[in-house]
Amino acid sequence: MTAMLDAARDLFETLDAEAAIAEEAGTPMTDRAVALCRDAGLYGTMITRDAGGAELTIGESLDVFKELARADGSTGWVVMASSTAAAYFSAFCPDSFVQQAFGDGPAPLVAGQFAPNGVAVPDGDTYAITGAYNFGSGIEHADWVGCGSFTAPTDGTPADYMFAVVPKEEANITGNWEVLGLRATASYDYSIDSIVPADRTFSFGGHTRHRGGPMYDLGVLCLTEVGHAGWVLGVLRRAIDEAALIARSKQRMTGKTTLADDPRFQYDLAMAESTLQSGELWIRDAFHRAEQHADRPGRLLLVVPGLALGDQSRRKGHSLQDAVGQAVQPRRAVGRGCRRRRGPRAARRRRRRRRRRRAAGRKQSPSAARRREGRRRP
Repeated sequence: MTAMLDAARDLFETLDAEAAIAEEAGTPMTDRAVALCRDAGLYGTMITRDAGGAELTIGESLDVFKELARADGSTGWVVMASSTAAAYFSAFCPDSFVQQAFGDGPAPLVAGQFAPNGVAVPDGDTYAITGAYNFGSGIEHADWVGCGSFTAPTDGTPADYMFAVVPKEEANITGNWEVLGLRATASYDYSIDSIVPADRTFSFGGHTRHRGGPMYDLGVLCLTEVGHAGWVLGVLRRAIDEAALIARSKQRMTGKTTLADDPRFQYDLAMAESTLQSGELWIRDAFHRAEQHADRPGRLLLVVPGLALGDQSRRKGHSLQDAVGQAVQPRRAVGRGCRRRRGPRAARRRRRRRRRRRAAGRKQSPSAARRREGRRRP
C-alpha cells in the first residue's frame, strides 16, 4: 500500500460524481477532477523521482491506475496516459528540458499520440515537425502535446523513430470525438506544425536513461503496457461490482426472487470474478519478472527485455480478453437498464441517424411506408 494508492481510493466517490457531471453535460473531464488528481500527485505516478514524480514500481503503478479506472474509465484513462507519457520524457530527455517542463512541480499534463504519423526534418539543434494525429486523450487540460515522427535527414543518414512534445498552444485541435464510451477523455484529433528543440525529443529505439531507476530501461512499450493493463483491470473490476449491485434488486417479470439469488447469475458472476483475478495474477507475474530482469547487473538489454515484454503483452492480451468475455455475462443478465442512455444528446443522435437514413434513401419496409402515408393523409 502506498500513499498514492490511498489518495486514489480517497477520491473514488468524488471522481465518480464528477464523472457523472461530465457524462451528463457531454464534456471532457471536469476542471475539478483534473485539479484533484493533480493536487494528489496522481499524474506523477510513473514520473521519475528526480523530475518530481513518485517513481512507483510497476506493481504499485498498476494499483493506482486500477483504482482510478475503477472510479471512472475516462478519468483513469486520461491520468494513466499522461503519467506514462510524462514518464518517458522525465527519464529520457536532458536536464535542460526536464527543468523547463517539470521544474518544481506539480507534474505536467501530457496528452497525444506517439504513433509515427509525422515527419521531423532536422535543422541544427531543432526539428521541423509536421503531422496529423488522433486520440489526444486529455488534450483539453494538457500542458504539452506529444507527437511521434520519422526523421527525414538531409545528409543521407538513416531515418529514426522519434518522440517529441510541443506546448499545447502549438497544437491545432480539430475535434472528431463523437463516441458513446470514454467521451470525457476528449481524445480529439489534432495536427502539429512546429519547430521543436532537440532537447524535447528522444529516439524510440536509441534513447539514453538520464534519470530514474532501471525500470525505465524496459522502454516505452513496457511502460505503456503498465498503464493499459492497470486501466483495463480497474474498468473490469467496476463492471463486475456494478453487475453484482444491480442484481440485488433486479427481478425478472416472471421471477419471485432477485437476480442475485439466481444460480445461473451466481455462476456467471463467479466465473467473471475468478477469470479477472487469475488474469491479474498472470499479468503481475510477467511484469514482476521484467522488473527483476531490469534490476539484474550485466543484463542483456537488447534481448531479454524484449522477450519479457512479449511475454507480459501476450499474458495481458489473453487474460484480459477472457476477463472481458466473462464480465459481459453478468452484465447481460441484469438487462438493458444498466446500459440505456437517456437525455437530449441521445435524442439528438437518434434524430441524426434518422436524417442520415432518409438522406441515403434507405428502402423502407411496406408497413413503415404505409404508416408514413397514413400520417400524411388529412
